[in-house]
Amino acid sequence: MEMYKRKDREKLWLIKKILRIFAVLAACVFLCWFIVPMAFYNVFNIGNVLGFFVCGFCILVCAFPKRIKKIKQYFYFRKWTRVLWRAGKVLIIAFYVYIGVATAAMIGAQYAPSSENATGIVLGAQVRNGRPSIVLRGRIDAAERYLQAHPEAVVIGTGGQGEDEAMSEGSCIVKDLIERGYDSARLFTEETSVNTEENLKNAYQIIQDNGLNENITIITDGFHQLRARIIALRAGIKGEIGACSADTHWAFIPTYYAREWLALPYELIFG
Repeated sequence: MEMYKRKDREKLWLIKKILRIFAVLAACVFLCWFIVPMAFYNVFNIGNVLGFFVCGFCILVCAFPKRIKKIKQYFYFRKWTRVLWRAGKVLIIAFYVYIGVATAAMIGAQYAPSSENATGIVLGAQVRNGRPSIVLRGRIDAAERYLQAHPEAVVIGTGGQGEDEAMSEGSCIVKDLIERGYDSARLFTEETSVNTEENLKNAYQIIQDNGLNENITIITDGFHQLRARIIALRAGIKGEIGACSADTHWAFIPTYYAREWLALPYELIFG
């Protein structure tokens, strides 16, 4: 009987070791993935920072279980530190659960169906040297797909001009689509907004002023669709809200998803 118990313990130990090795390798891959935007595309935001923390914590816990056990023993010497350890553990577990739920919701929002010939609203992104950045180019590509799929639809390019931009983001979107051969009559420009909320509010004003279809399709990156939808509902947009998601450049996916993990609760609480 004791022999079987020993074998079971050995199997459990082996399984745990394999899982820890897998977790460390996965965390190292993602850690490198969070570094790529900084190293090659000059993209650094709260998403990179959060990604470093999540991956680093995973590596620490999984690669050094004996050290973690010693730290735990230290905390268990006193009642109040024991409570602190348990509270921290609950918060960490809750955070990882939140990451899973938020990511699932974000992915689901990418595929919200659009009503026929709804007005497309392209959310702006950075313009570099008078040309669309990688992120903005992806959104313009998505706008082109939308115009092709909905021959009667119109699109509004949104976004103002930053201090480091040669032209407004809205103008850049429309200019690029005209260069691709699309009729300017199907294109409208909003070029005063400085954030997503203003993108949507100002675009909706253009819709009302020109008698356009009040059902809208938000054209932006998939990671951004859920928060943009929340903002659109708060902005008072009365029509149906669909999604047309850009193909996000592979290098930016984890960084921008991580940024949205923090931006979503901020939007819900303070938006």
